[in-house]
Amino acid sequence: MSERGASRYRRSERQQATELRHRGYRAERPLSRAEQTLLPLGHIGYELSEIDYFRTVADEPRNAEIAWRTG
Repeated sequence: MSERGASRYRRSERQQATELRHRGYRAERPLSRAEQTLLPLGHIGYELSEIDYFRTVADEPRNAEIAWRTG
């Protein structure tokens, strides 16, 4: 797969993950427009902490790279 094709594939995965998160939250209650817009920001902190963990505590740079690419 070309780099461009891989980039599109990763973007598609991210879009699917975002839709699944929204669907899960909407199952509890409707999200406001602001919540829908800001929801991804709540996950950035988790993703960054996961990358930091793999780079520092676990000393597993390969897993940090995977977390970066899939986050």
